[in-house]
Amino acid sequence: MKRLLFITTALLRMSTGSNAQAIFSGSASSSSYFLSSTPGSPKAWGNNKVGQLDDGTTTSRNTPVHVIGLSGITTIAIGGDHSLFLKNDGSVWACGDNTYEELGDGTTTERNTPIQVSGLSGITAIAGGGAAFSLFLKSDGSFWACGRNNNGQLGDGTTTDRLSPVEVTPCSNVSIEAVESHIHSIIISPNPANNNIVLKAPSGIPSAGRTPGQFVIKIYNTIGQQVLQVSSKSLQVDVSSLSSGAYYVQLFDGEKQNWGKFVKE
Repeated sequence: MKRLLFITTALLRMSTGSNAQAIFSGSASSSSYFLSSTPGSPKAWGNNKVGQLDDGTTTSRNTPVHVIGLSGITTIAIGGDHSLFLKNDGSVWACGDNTYEELGDGTTTERNTPIQVSGLSGITAIAGGGAAFSLFLKSDGSFWACGRNNNGQLGDGTTTDRLSPVEVTPCSNVSIEAVESHIHSIIISPNPANNNIVLKAPSGIPSAGRTPGQFVIKIYNTIGQQVLQVSSKSLQVDVSSLSSGAYYVQLFDGEKQNWGKFVKE
């Protein structure tokens, strides 16, 4: 199995303790975020200057709003200023900036509502490139791409921008691993928790040597509402005031965003 690594967006799938999965997708470069604790029904907030939040507007949002026109969403990926949505039927939909044809709909028209990426079916994985391109993995193992190609980033042997997805050749039986250099996942313990949680810093986030207040920790409920904010050097948070349920934690150290999930008993 070949593994393709692209510096693009962070995608976390987190168990909610039931058959449902929560999806978080965010881009530090575009400051746009999606969160869903209900399968197929995400909400979005943040930068929306070119309609990348898929709410039918170009109004940036500081509270979550419903994504419109889509259901059955299983995966969300974010590029520099565009968003991709993979549905449970294997189709891909897109919105946002389309200057370099990164939406793959055969046009360069900016979209604030979702448009289906043309010519694709049976897609199992997606990724959005920060340099205005999009990547797609099909169930047969073939790999497809569209959008900006000035440096040959689509891997099709040319430097021609692509309005619609083209197959990357020779390239088959691959997996897409999408990461963002500014976003990491964090380990939270104990989980489930009662009164306190401790955030275990991943590599790249120093756990010592910080001055008090340098770590900013925000906690959100499953509909994206902030319910707690603290500053901490020890990375220990008192959550005794929270009601029972699932929560998402954002840790910001001044340089990187870090996300995790825990359950309060």
